[in-house]
Amino acid sequence: MWLERHFFETVDFNKGPAMMESCRGAFAALRQTPSETKKQERATTVPIIALTADDTNAEERQQQADLLRLSQNARQIIAVHSGHFVQLDRPDLVIDAIRQVLQSKRGQGAH
Repeated sequence: MWLERHFFETVDFNKGPAMMESCRGAFAALRQTPSETKKQERATTVPIIALTADDTNAEERQQQADLLRLSQNARQIIAVHSGHFVQLDRPDLVIDAIRQVLQSKRGQGAH
């Protein structure tokens, strides 16, 4: 929640390349979170599934790795034959990921 709030407070979608710098800043802030806070965040079991295009660069993969460390219930799926917009290129993976999250929540008794 903190990362999402920080991201939307700092990103400017109207400035093209500057928007990408805002994204980088948000992820940099995540990396700078005090280690104690990271330990507390890591204690969560909120499901996180990162769908990663197969052509991502090292920086993007690091950003996703940072997100995956936020939960004990996190995993990454490489979206083969997909670009940045996985939801358009591989909607099957998005649908499967959503189903997996819903099933895990049902298994915990949440509806």
